[in-house]
Amino acid sequence: MLPGTTPTAEERVADAEFRQEVGERIHAFGATLKDKEAVIFSERLLAEKPLTLQEIGDKYGISRERVRQIEERLKKRLRAYLQEQMKDVRDGVLDHD
Repeated sequence: MLPGTTPTAEERVADAEFRQEVGERIHAFGATLKDKEAVIFSERLLAEKPLTLQEIGDKYGISRERVRQIEERLKKRLRAYLQEQMKDVRDGVLDHD
């Protein structure tokens, strides 16, 4: 017999808890940002309908390329922040493999 592909109740609960934890950590990271970074984070990376690079650039009098550079830097910082903040969660997940 082959195991079912439907997630178990435990897996669904664990997934929901993990998503909630990631959401909280992303919110905490966003709270540390100021000015352009905060706008790019909330209006580009988290928004359901993100502003364009040009729209943000026009708002701050900077080029689209500069907005893109800031956005890339933010993504790297967020990735590093989540990896550091969630070591225990990641290690726990990897222990199950």
